Amino acid sequence: MLGTPVIANDTIFIPLIYGKYLLPVTVNAEVSFSPSKDKVIGEYNHFVFKYNQNGDIMVNDNLNAASFYVVSQSGFTKRWYVTLLELPNYDDASIRSLNVKDDQPGNALFCRKGLIDNIDTTATLYYIDAAFPLKIASELILADGAKFSNDYNDTLSFSSASKSIGLKVISSSGKERNWNISAKKATIVTGITSLPLAEKNRLMLDKTEFDLSVSGSGGSKVINTDIDAENGTILVSVSNLKFPLQLQLKYGNLANKQVIGLLSEQEWGFSSASDSKVFYMFDDITGKAYKWNVRLQAATEGAATIYDMIAGQVISSSGFLLPVEPAVLVKGGEKTVYVNLPSSARTFPLSINVKEWKLSLGAQISNLENPLVFTTDTKTLTLTNGSISEEWKIQLDFPVLNDRANVSSFAINRTSEGNKIAEKTARIDSTEGIVRILLEEYSFPFTFEPEIIFSSGATSESVASGQLMEFSSWEDVISFQVKAENGLLKQWKIMLLDAPQLKNADFAEWGTDGNPLYWATANNSVVTGTTPANLGVDKTGVLLTTKKNQSLVKAIAAGSVFLGKFVFKISDFNQPKKMTYFGIPFTAKPIAIEVDVNYVPGAVLERLDKEKDEFVVINGDQDRGVVWVELLYWDGKGEYEYHGKNMETSVTVLARGEMEFSNTNGWQYKVRIPIDYTDPNTRPTHITVTMSSGSRGDSFIGAVGSKLMAQNVRLIY
Repeated sequence: MLGTPVIANDTIFIPLIYGKYLLPVTVNAEVSFSPSKDKVIGEYNHFVFKYNQNGDIMVNDNLNAASFYVVSQSGFTKRWYVTLLELPNYDDASIRSLNVKDDQPGNALFCRKGLIDNIDTTATLYYIDAAFPLKIASELILADGAKFSNDYNDTLSFSSASKSIGLKVISSSGKERNWNISAKKATIVTGITSLPLAEKNRLMLDKTEFDLSVSGSGGSKVINTDIDAENGTILVSVSNLKFPLQLQLKYGNLANKQVIGLLSEQEWGFSSASDSKVFYMFDDITGKAYKWNVRLQAATEGAATIYDMIAGQVISSSGFLLPVEPAVLVKGGEKTVYVNLPSSARTFPLSINVKEWKLSLGAQISNLENPLVFTTDTKTLTLTNGSISEEWKIQLDFPVLNDRANVSSFAINRTSEGNKIAEKTARIDSTEGIVRILLEEYSFPFTFEPEIIFSSGATSESVASGQLMEFSSWEDVISFQVKAENGLLKQWKIMLLDAPQLKNADFAEWGTDGNPLYWATANNSVVTGTTPANLGVDKTGVLLTTKKNQSLVKAIAAGSVFLGKFVFKISDFNQPKKMTYFGIPFTAKPIAIEVDVNYVPGAVLERLDKEKDEFVVINGDQDRGVVWVELLYWDGKGEYEYHGKNMETSVTVLARGEMEFSNTNGWQYKVRIPIDYTDPNTRPTHITVTMSSGSRGDSFIGAVGSKLMAQNVRLIY
């Protein structure tokens, strides 16, 4: 988008409000001159703005500015310049949030907020149950100044659960990003007590996070809420229980979790004691959900029971107000109220102000005091209700301080342009104290914002979630300390790991020569043994087939692909390795390679008898497919030339992995081939990966019809 031109001195500035990513752009101008103008020399009403290969703006093929001359009737001549003025703008073309307003047909159980992934440019709406086709009334919040390039009218229409919606967002600078909006079914868990504590807490609705109350009049009142995490039930004790009854649940902003099936302050209608209501807690981190049932019961009269104690201020022996909000757990079977306090609060005497006691109807505390003063960890209270008398303990619970100072999780968000991380979560080596970020593609400086989780109770003053971090080279290291809950300090480092993947690893791209792009083949010069695999819609792969050639010279040719190049020479036909140049530039150190394979050997194994120039059947043996990988080192002297193992060469093999296949009886997925290093210290300069329908193809041994299909080659780090 261009603004109104501005004239200053001898220059006409055409403002570029946004759109620098859309250059080249052509401008046709209407120019008004003074009446004294006689003529104009040069192009003055047609301009082409574009970038050259160095990123500089060109105007009509002139660097920075084009010019023309205006000649007056008196003969005075003035030179005018025309240039593009790029105004400040933003490259951010992200979706900040996705909010659900409503759905049609109206009975879907959806998260009200979508989960945004700025790395994969996806926004996902998780649901428990939904009928498709489905329409969602939504609100998409974009980055400042960004807008949609295609139509978006607040309605997201999903024809099926497997279909996503594509939206293009343009930043204020004109940068474009393609986003996919999808609906995904949440994973329902059947129990949460065995889950990690952080995950369990995200599937719980803690008493401090919600408030239950009876709506309207009638004298009913919520006395207690008993949460059973193992069975997913919330049992609400109500005094003066009468049906029908309206129950209201209020909750505020929840961290990394959402309620599905119930809006805050929405009312539930209960018609009888057997009636129950359902909602789900959804974990924004894992995509899991847990089902909760809410039931009512009449509050027990005539008992001496503590349902809950709402604790307030905690005051130490010196009168210092401790900055803690005590968590309270009531265990009725033990007649004990546990008050959880940090170990730092263990100073006696200790006072706790009690905001509210929730007792059974008619119950009283005969020895009540406020604040409660503790000289030891335990205090005993006596509850009475008529002739009933019960002793209850108030137990201060001081946990043992955690001595772990580890990084539990390190997610990578908001990476800079030109970089692609191999894994969204960094690899953590707690023994060495190293956080490794795997980069598949890189462009320095590399910046990102992490989301860091430390061991329980641990902190760091050096690094934090949301902090901008920057690497200017592979050698950069970010050092920091983590302090355990008990004060123990541990040194940590954040490092980068070069983790590139091979191009066209799914064999989706093929050249006009019939070969997969970025790969070479050793047999299409003689027989067509390397072709695309027909794997159905949206699936790609390579099909390697062993064939017999009898036209030019006799040969059994195994289908093969490899990284490198193949130079066909009839003089070297009987020594195919001499025509095969293995290796492409590569400097990383993978530990294994994975590939999906499907291998079927041909019926009859044969070899070529060169002296008799005929094929001989080999009995008692069958053909085998093979995949092998080598990491190589070339010292840079002379021409790079490597024809494979057991061949004289100046190239050193640093590491190798190989696996042969007999009949796989269908597809085997993610077959992992370990790479064994003989020299783990030297950085490679080249890599080769070879796949063949016959492991002995270079010796002209194979079975006609042997087929190796392969796809999804991936290096493992």
